[in-house]
Amino acid sequence: MPPRATATRPVGTVTRGTTNPNRLRRMDRWIAAVHGAELRRAGDAVAVDLGYGAA
Repeated sequence: MPPRATATRPVGTVTRGTTNPNRLRRMDRWIAAVHGAELRRAGDAVAVDLGYGAA
Protein backbone atom coordinates (compact mmCIF):
# COMPACT_ATOMS: atom_id res chain seq x y z
CA MET A 1 0.00 0.00 0.00
CA PRO A 2 1.49 3.40 -0.94
CA PRO A 3 2.14 5.91 1.85
CA ARG A 4 -0.63 8.36 2.50
CA ALA A 5 0.04 11.96 1.47
CA THR A 6 0.24 14.31 4.44
CA ALA A 7 0.68 17.58 2.55
CA THR A 8 -1.86 20.26 3.40
CA ARG A 9 -1.05 22.41 0.38
CA PRO A 10 -1.77 21.58 -3.27
CA VAL A 11 1.07 20.14 -5.29
CA GLY A 12 2.32 22.46 -8.02
CA THR A 13 3.04 26.10 -8.60
CA VAL A 14 0.56 28.80 -7.63
CA THR A 15 -0.30 30.88 -10.68
CA ARG A 16 -3.29 32.88 -9.47
CA GLY A 17 -3.05 36.48 -10.57
CA THR A 18 -0.61 35.82 -13.41
CA THR A 19 -3.13 35.05 -16.16
CA ASN A 20 -3.24 37.48 -19.05
CA PRO A 21 -6.53 39.44 -18.78
CA ASN A 22 -7.39 38.88 -22.48
CA ARG A 23 -6.58 35.17 -22.52
CA LEU A 24 -10.22 34.12 -22.31
CA ARG A 25 -11.34 36.44 -25.10
CA ARG A 26 -8.57 35.11 -27.32
CA MET A 27 -9.60 31.55 -26.49
CA ASP A 28 -13.24 32.36 -27.27
CA ARG A 29 -12.24 33.70 -30.70
CA TRP A 30 -10.02 30.69 -31.39
CA ILE A 31 -12.74 28.20 -30.43
CA ALA A 32 -15.28 30.04 -32.61
CA ALA A 33 -12.90 30.23 -35.58
CA VAL A 34 -11.57 26.68 -35.45
CA HIS A 35 -14.55 24.73 -34.09
CA GLY A 36 -17.50 27.08 -34.71
CA ALA A 37 -19.15 25.06 -37.48
CA GLU A 38 -18.96 21.84 -35.46
CA LEU A 39 -20.33 23.56 -32.35
CA ARG A 40 -23.25 25.01 -34.32
CA ARG A 41 -24.05 21.57 -35.81
CA ALA A 42 -24.06 19.85 -32.41
CA GLY A 43 -27.43 18.39 -31.55
CA ASP A 44 -26.99 19.04 -27.84
CA ALA A 45 -25.74 22.14 -26.08
CA VAL A 46 -21.97 22.29 -25.71
CA ALA A 47 -20.14 23.86 -22.77
CA VAL A 48 -16.41 24.56 -22.73
CA ASP A 49 -14.70 24.97 -19.36
CA LEU A 50 -11.61 27.13 -19.77
CA GLY A 51 -10.60 26.66 -16.16
CA TYR A 52 -11.06 30.30 -15.20
CA GLY A 53 -11.31 29.43 -11.51
CA ALA A 54 -13.28 30.87 -8.63
CA ALA A 55 -14.30 34.49 -8.78
